[in-house]
Amino acid sequence: MNAKSGGGGTGPITTVPAAPQGVTATAGNGQAALSWQAVSGATSYNIKRAASSTGPFATVGTTSSNSYVDTGLVNGTTYYYAVSAVNSVGESVNSLQASATPTLPSTGTGELKVQYKNGDSAALDNQLKPQIRIVNSGTTAVPLHELTIRYWYSSDGSQPQTFDCDFATVGCSNLSSSIAASGKTSTNADTYLEISFGAGAGNITAGGHTGEMQTRIHKNDWTNYIETNDYSYNTANTAFADASRVTLYRSGVLVWGEEPS
Repeated sequence: MNAKSGGGGTGPITTVPAAPQGVTATAGNGQAALSWQAVSGATSYNIKRAASSTGPFATVGTTSSNSYVDTGLVNGTTYYYAVSAVNSVGESVNSLQASATPTLPSTGTGELKVQYKNGDSAALDNQLKPQIRIVNSGTTAVPLHELTIRYWYSSDGSQPQTFDCDFATVGCSNLSSSIAASGKTSTNADTYLEISFGAGAGNITAGGHTGEMQTRIHKNDWTNYIETNDYSYNTANTAFADASRVTLYRSGVLVWGEEPS
């Protein structure tokens, strides 16, 4: 009995297929779309991925077509791919590499930004009161659950701290927070407040903003902070103004502001 014929061949399979040619990788939002030229005699293809061009490459998928979409990737990270062809005789060597760096859909340059207002004129007291809103000057609505804000400051001690939301146009129940050591060397930014959003917060409409979020941070023993040297603090912002020292991330990628060193 003859062996089963492979895709494109008319006779029995007797040799390992050739390596795929023309491999391309096109980046998307959290994914990479791969394609290549079909190989005569191949019945399937192994898709291999590495974090470096030097490997090691591990198989992440198999397909019988000459295209494949690799999902669940981290935006801003470069992935390297190779494809091999397979039939009943064996597997080809790997193809030439292709790479892709997934990224969020572009809404244009600088279309998302953070504005900040100082909600407490006293720079030496027992609470921080940053008031924040996110502005979308683009032409596409942005889901708030994709965004994260970081307000950077000095904790002035090691006491545990508490976050409170006094008011938020999108609803305080739709805000989540964490207070963490920043890992930065800067003494005026050893800590950050991170604010994220639940699905119930909705979208920032094109050309709109979130409305204000009035927040507070205090130490559990209510001792004072010294805000004058805090990285994100600006005593002059008594009305909402662009704040490059309050950083904004979309799906973990920095899209506004500058982190402290």
